[in-house]
Amino acid sequence: MRLKKEFMIREVAGQDVIVATGKEAMKYNGLLTVSPVGRFLLENYQNTQGIAELIQMVLDEFEVDRETAEKDTVGFTNTMLEHGFIEMDDPEKGW
Repeated sequence: MRLKKEFMIREVAGQDVIVATGKEAMKYNGLLTVSPVGRFLLENYQNTQGIAELIQMVLDEFEVDRETAEKDTVGFTNTMLEHGFIEMDDPEKGW
């Protein structure tokens, strides 16, 4: 899993945002603000083998209980996939 190459994570006025570039900039005119956890997820999708490992990384990095980490990680990932911000590195592996 990874952030698509047409998107970048930047800090703007103290906020973490996703910025669209190229053709995607016409589709997403503006900035999408993400939380620190959202930025962490986007920056670490490529460093994991699956959602379970990513959830564990969130638990290790942030003061959050397992239920919240699972719900938020899965929810954020599904939303990013649905809106086309992230893509699977290898669809056959499912991640």
